[in-house]
Amino acid sequence: MRQWTPNSKYGSHAFGIVWDAKKKIGSFQMFYDARERLLPWIKEYSPYELVTPGDMSLRLGCTPAVNDPVMMDVQKQIAAACRKHGIAWGRPVGSAADAKTIIDLGAQFVVHGSEFGAVHAHFTQCTADFDSILGEVAGAPAIPEGKTY
Repeated sequence: MRQWTPNSKYGSHAFGIVWDAKKKIGSFQMFYDARERLLPWIKEYSPYELVTPGDMSLRLGCTPAVNDPVMMDVQKQIAAACRKHGIAWGRPVGSAADAKTIIDLGAQFVVHGSEFGAVHAHFTQCTADFDSILGEVAGAPAIPEGKTY
């Protein structure tokens, strides 16, 4: 956790851990120190198990872009750790070039595209089809030139 999100202060509250003013120990440090004891709960209930690149970039203060220098460094660390332990890893990507970049890093689970993108592309095509049909019927485009919806 410390290597991937060195500036993290998040997580302790989910386990009722608060900072110790007398010992001057922060809540994240107490959470971090108790991680072995908490690991079964983390695996069962916590979104730490489902961290996504967007979550990571927010914590690191960078963009989620595959080639962002900070994100690239972290992806290389993740790739090395997963390779060492024989774990498949991957992430969502926005382009074929991004997919190639992370596959070259060793990613085996790559998601390119989304249901939102598929639905948007379909509705864009439907709009164009109806514009064509209605334009033929009415003798003019259904959507005025230059207008988008």
